[in-house]
Amino acid sequence: MKSEIQLALNAAVVPRDVDSVISRYAAKKLGIKCEELGKTQIINKSVDSRKRTPVINYKLAVELPEKLRNKYPQYLPKNQKELLAIDVWQKNGSPIIVGTGPAGLFAALSLAAAGAKPLILDRGCEVDERVKKHEMFLNTRELDTESNLLIGEGGAGTFSDGKLYTGTKSPFARMVIDEFIKSGCPEEIGYLSRPHIGSDKLKEAIPNLRKRIISLGGKFRFNANVVDIINENGCCRGVVLSNGEKIISNAGVILACGLGGRDLIRRLTANGAGYEIKSFQLGCRIEHPQEFIDLKQYKMSRPAALGAAEYHIV
Repeated sequence: MKSEIQLALNAAVVPRDVDSVISRYAAKKLGIKCEELGKTQIINKSVDSRKRTPVINYKLAVELPEKLRNKYPQYLPKNQKELLAIDVWQKNGSPIIVGTGPAGLFAALSLAAAGAKPLILDRGCEVDERVKKHEMFLNTRELDTESNLLIGEGGAGTFSDGKLYTGTKSPFARMVIDEFIKSGCPEEIGYLSRPHIGSDKLKEAIPNLRKRIISLGGKFRFNANVVDIINENGCCRGVVLSNGEKIISNAGVILACGLGGRDLIRRLTANGAGYEIKSFQLGCRIEHPQEFIDLKQYKMSRPAALGAAEYHIV
């Protein structure tokens, strides 16, 4: 049984690798030897720099010696909805998913985990080839319209730093984090209050996520541009590719085409498909030297134990 404890550490004096030795600080707070403390898990980590010296706040789940168990509350992990196996897929065949951005990949993973064996289509190419095409564009300014910064495996976010924080309270949010960790992302994204993967790690994680989906029965086809759906009596029965190939599915079609699917969405709406206008945010880029942001947020030069400070304006 694990108990929950809170720690507040002075960021200016703790070492750079404080996360890896956090059990030492936990034992000190509890007044016991480090070897008396069982497995220690970081549940949440945040930085409070409102006062003069920034403080790192930790929530930990720890295995305590018997003499201390009644002094601290039991750690109860949040309940998460499990993905259940659905036998209907064995009867209706494989669903089709269009797009390999976040929505398409996690729809594919959820369906594959349920035994659905989805077929995932993307008009662009796999990450490794996509990176080469993007580098070629930077050097030659020759744009590949079918695989570029916005189109291809991983979607438009593949070349971003992979910010994972959100204001939603979905019970599946933790599943997304856990799957990224299984795919090779840093474990710290599981407990940081504003986690991001990093653009270098994201390019490694996306192919690993694809391999996991394949291991569960999913199939991928890249360079497969969906230009229309097959509509029979008001039901979507499949898709049509740009080369004229038709792919039929009795298990349904998920369109997660993102920014690469504007022509497809225009065709569908022109043919009477229902749609709903969605609001969007318009942002602007403001650049400051990182040292300036660190000084303003931390009230000092960045301590070794902290990452680059950030801020946002709404």
